[in-house]
Amino acid sequence: MGKVTVQEPIKGEALTATKINSTIASWTTEASNINGENVHDQSLENYNFEENAVTSVKSHIHRGTPLVRFANKSAENKAHKIIYFSPTSLDFTNNKHIFRGSYHIFAYPDYSSVSSTMHFQITTKLFASYTGFGGIFIPGTERTIRYEGDQLDRQCLDETISYCTVLNNITALQVTGTVSGLKIYLEVIFSHDNRQSQSDCKMGVYGHFSEVETIKR
Repeated sequence: MGKVTVQEPIKGEALTATKINSTIASWTTEASNINGENVHDQSLENYNFEENAVTSVKSHIHRGTPLVRFANKSAENKAHKIIYFSPTSLDFTNNKHIFRGSYHIFAYPDYSSVSSTMHFQITTKLFASYTGFGGIFIPGTERTIRYEGDQLDRQCLDETISYCTVLNNITALQVTGTVSGLKIYLEVIFSHDNRQSQSDCKMGVYGHFSEVETIKR
């Protein structure tokens, strides 16, 4: 193993060429002793860096374009929409794949009156599927926002729901290895007490962003 000994001047002592030359000599000698203990494979966070790139990002982005809209008074409105599709195969054995998404949820209940027993609830979930596999709920992605009683006196309900999840943690993807045709779906459910809902009731996902970052190891 090559290990250089640096002879540093000490504060207050006379500066001579002795220590400088000693350090230079150490560099010269130890340069010929470099071996595997000096250079380890995958020494940076266990990642191998590709030329000109560390990660790659595959995006499926629509900003400001409605993903789903409802304009009725049903007590429950539900949609299951694709928010990401991978154009290439993904290696789940050697690489990590991180899904990120952000979704603008807007609702206008148009209630004519409000009582303490009324509610409006928004629930979102993520699902995944790929070629040869029908689909699975992504654990930990169910989110619920609930308004009750006097909260519904507000005319507009405006929220943003965001996700960041490691897809490798899904058991079905772990055992598959290489996955083609990966799709991510957002399921959104608007449930509410429709006793006082008027004809102008509307709700939906009006802006959304989705991407999968691939980290090569």
